[in-house]
Amino acid sequence: MKVNLTILLVLVFITGYTQGLGSSKKEIVQTYGTNYTECDDVPCIFYVTDKLDKAGNTYESCKAYYFDKNSVCKLITYIEPIRQINAWIKAFQDLGYVPINELKYKDYASGTIWELERTTVGDINSVRVKVTYDIEE
Repeated sequence: MKVNLTILLVLVFITGYTQGLGSSKKEIVQTYGTNYTECDDVPCIFYVTDKLDKAGNTYESCKAYYFDKNSVCKLITYIEPIRQINAWIKAFQDLGYVPINELKYKDYASGTIWELERTTVGDINSVRVKVTYDIEE
């Protein structure tokens, strides 16, 4: 029972993370609200929210939606503290996503590609998680 509950929670977690792909900017704003910031150099909007890690510590998470020329979301990125990288990898493994390499996974059921990248935002070591549809399908 505990394993089934864990898998259900991971599925809910990941499904929420892909919501918005293929949606219009208007639909995303209707779903997530108007408390967003416009990106300066590319057509995107982002939201910053507080989240809790497994230990109960609060951290900031940034979720950005990138749009094509028709204002359709083609890419979602998350930026979180680097300490969250293992939680992302574990979630992908628990869901049975296929590893393409050490930091890239594919979900064949939804056709999404998940790519993790170590980065620095300001002076904070972070993980950037990109999710997009596999364009080769």
